[in-house]
Amino acid sequence: MFKRHYIDPALAIGNNSFGLVRLLAACSVVISHAWLVTGGSDVLEPLRSETGYTLGWHAVSLFFALSGLLVVGSLHHTKSVKQFIWARFLRIYPALLTVTVITFAASVVYFETFIWQWSAVFEYFIKNATLFGEKAILPGLFENNPIPDEINAPLWTLKYEVIAYISVICVSVVSWRFPGVMSFKLMAITIVSTTALGTLSFDVPEDYGRIEHLFRFLFSFYLGVTVWLFRDKIYLRGVDLAILTVINFGLISLDIHLIAVQIIWLSYCGLFFGIHTYGWISRFTDKQDYSYGIYIIGYPIQQAMVSYSGIVDPWLNVAMSLPVAFCLAACSWNLIEKPSLKLKKTWARNAYRNNNKLDSFETERARQYESKLF
Repeated sequence: MFKRHYIDPALAIGNNSFGLVRLLAACSVVISHAWLVTGGSDVLEPLRSETGYTLGWHAVSLFFALSGLLVVGSLHHTKSVKQFIWARFLRIYPALLTVTVITFAASVVYFETFIWQWSAVFEYFIKNATLFGEKAILPGLFENNPIPDEINAPLWTLKYEVIAYISVICVSVVSWRFPGVMSFKLMAITIVSTTALGTLSFDVPEDYGRIEHLFRFLFSFYLGVTVWLFRDKIYLRGVDLAILTVINFGLISLDIHLIAVQIIWLSYCGLFFGIHTYGWISRFTDKQDYSYGIYIIGYPIQQAMVSYSGIVDPWLNVAMSLPVAFCLAACSWNLIEKPSLKLKKTWARNAYRNNNKLDSFETERARQYESKLF
């Protein structure tokens, strides 16, 4: 219980189970949404009454914390803003655009005849491409569901993920330009502290606007960033997890729902679970990352199950939807996401060849950039 588990060694490939944690988080989003799609917005999703926030809300917060931990490591190792942007693009867009095409094609089959105007179809694709796909509709699709017209509600978080990517690029550039004044670590701690204080004034989640969501996601993301920056000094212990658990649920029992406290506790749980390995399942999820696929395809499947079968039992919706989402996510990973991510290596090889052509001044400047960045 008092054993120290340091973060740094666990970040090596094969030494962690973060892929498994992300997979469980994605499945939690599907489970949480089952209550929404079968009962409508008036039905309380799991954990909503107990913690003030839904199971899906907690899962997405954990996603952002793990994203901050892993993405800033990616930025450090690429050492090129262009390469980093290309890698992030490859991680989000190929699968997203594929799901957009598939949902549209399935809708055509479902209706058996093409009933939409091309303007509606064009708007549907544009909204998904610009990461506002949660509001993209195809007239007539799911119009009689408890949550009518919504095709892929979870996509609303993707734009905040991109904002987090942009922010970490800006922080890295500023830290390089003004290393003596604004270091990367100082700015990351400042963002975590500022966003944590900002969440103290937030009301219930139903009243959240863009600012509230931005603060919540940036806090989660930079919490992970901060852990990575201090990865060689931070260690996790079972006793600390127990203390955080008592504090978190003690506040909840007093009807005090502090966003920052719950995210810190949840992130600690995710990290503590993720820095260990669990045999074949850790090895499998390390190589087969279905989390993103499940996240972006689960909701349309759940809506389709309600529309096609009329079944409104949430657990039955989960039982019917999750296996389908898992299979489609497996196809997405092996046919779309994994091949797309291989393009990063092509970029890296080209960048390496170009770097070899740099004169001595540019080479020294690149080394200075790397040393100042972190």
